[in-house]
Amino acid sequence: MNQFVTPSLVPTMGSLIHLPDVITFDYAAVSYLEHSGNGKFLPRIIEHFHGRPLASIFPFDIYQMPEVLYSIVSKATRNRPALTPARSVLIHGYERGWCNRILLRRFDTARTTHSLR
Repeated sequence: MNQFVTPSLVPTMGSLIHLPDVITFDYAAVSYLEHSGNGKFLPRIIEHFHGRPLASIFPFDIYQMPEVLYSIVSKATRNRPALTPARSVLIHGYERGWCNRILLRRFDTARTTHSLR
């Protein structure tokens, strides 16, 4: 949480909006969707992090989530439906001062080499 902003009241365009005392992943995801975010893969991620404070989510948690939700798919596939949407919500939260910035690296995908015969 930004130390210079009172968590429950934030000035916005001349008026005040009320924020919950603890910003959860759910709240940040809804805000992300309201601001034109893509929600195609978010429902399963929201269910996984349901009720969890945004500031308590660390890279390890994000890397474990696709293994739970998409255990039988390749690492490349885990990037698209799990890592990318979760990262987008966390960046959205960071831009609003709701959590710290988190650096998330994509899962390594093995490159296939084709030999010419």
